[in-house]
Amino acid sequence: MSVLSFKKKKPVVNSYHIQSSKIFITGGSKANDWTLNIDTFACEGYFKANIDELEEIKGLHFRMPVSELRSSNVEAEKTIKSLLKNKNCEEISFTQKRRMILPIMKMVHVIGDFKMGNGIHSAPMQIQYTIDSEKSMTLVAKQFIKLSEFGIMLPNTKPGDDEEEITINISLKLVKTISKSNHLSSRSPE
Repeated sequence: MSVLSFKKKKPVVNSYHIQSSKIFITGGSKANDWTLNIDTFACEGYFKANIDELEEIKGLHFRMPVSELRSSNVEAEKTIKSLLKNKNCEEISFTQKRRMILPIMKMVHVIGDFKMGNGIHSAPMQIQYTIDSEKSMTLVAKQFIKLSEFGIMLPNTKPGDDEEEITINISLKLVKTISKSNHLSSRSPE
């Protein structure tokens, strides 16, 4: 008599690290739109996926130094940097507090604290993600912020004006972290 036994395979779980990131801020009025790019900033987080679904995102945090804001519109760059620095805003940061992963929609609903100057506001952020065949992951988010919530007013605006809203655009490229647990090991039968 023969007995066959089957072992259920454990799912392959991969951890990821940030390979590259890009953040830019847009705003302005109908007559004068502007974009500020940030090439140097700190971004960290823990990301884990199983096949093509994100399983975990923890500790997402980024800090953007105001001094690193750059724009082809030199006047807008000077104005925004001056406004932020006059409100003791040396950096703009986000710290994740909670998250809800929606795998069918390839989306993560993250709630965290945005900090600008002396103001901290809890805000939801929707992050879309894709995992490609080489198992790299891309996260893209867009966050709308009203500057008046942080005590910052653009010239010739008042709270509630469309012009006082800025958009923070975030793109993160993640790659699989190579670790011993990610490699299959083979053992010869005894």
